[in-house]
Amino acid sequence: MKCIIELSLYPLHPDYENIVLEFIEALKSDQLQIEVNNMSTQVTGDLEVAFPKVQDAIQHIWEKYGQASLVVKAIKYPENPYLDGVAEK
Repeated sequence: MKCIIELSLYPLHPDYENIVLEFIEALKSDQLQIEVNNMSTQVTGDLEVAFPKVQDAIQHIWEKYGQASLVVKAIKYPENPYLDGVAEK
């Protein structure tokens, strides 16, 4: 099953910019599509690949830098993003 995961990382560390960039690098995979904007990072790919990659990335950050807050939103990848789940009139 394909999914989209939106991630926002908030490191509680003075070097937060570099930590966020390191987190994004840790997410990269040939099997996932990564899109970065000013507010969040979106990971698109197979559910069984995407969530373990997110888990590994946040574990790396916590072990190396200590506390960081990770906000996660996830949805099933819609076949038609504008009509999926919406009844036609």
